[in-house]
Amino acid sequence: MQRLHHHDSQVNVHAILERAGFQQIRGPRASCAFCEGSRKLTVAITDDGLWYCHRCHRGGNVRSLAKQQGVSIPPPRIRKADIPKARFRKWLSQKMTEMSREQYELTRQWRYALAALKFFPDMEEAWQALATYYHRQRYFQVFWESAGDNIGRYWLYRNWRRHAQ
Repeated sequence: MQRLHHHDSQVNVHAILERAGFQQIRGPRASCAFCEGSRKLTVAITDDGLWYCHRCHRGGNVRSLAKQQGVSIPPPRIRKADIPKARFRKWLSQKMTEMSREQYELTRQWRYALAALKFFPDMEEAWQALATYYHRQRYFQVFWESAGDNIGRYWLYRNWRRHAQ
């Protein structure tokens, strides 16, 4: 397997695309190697090595093209600052799953409690289920609002960093 040793990632992308049969590579545009007929710079190339042809709707990443050609590219550099961010994204995903399950279960219990109270107005378990549901609603609302925008995720991230370490 051949290795490409270029320091500039854009040079890597262009060299790999040329080897794959792409022509007329000009900055972020190229002519597709897979299209039939006339070729006119139909491929868009992004800075992170993705390509997409607007005519034949093929696309992918440069790493997969290089692998098909038997060329190995050094793995992407992982910055030290990206490690806790990736852990936070994983934690947030797990927390969102956990919160949605809890909210679903409490909503289900709330519906049963409302139905039970119509027939048994003194049922203590039903009143407790309603109290739990209403108590947790504000917690769910704040969490989903925070997880839904950049500023809220920033504060979740700060809080997570403070308590995760």
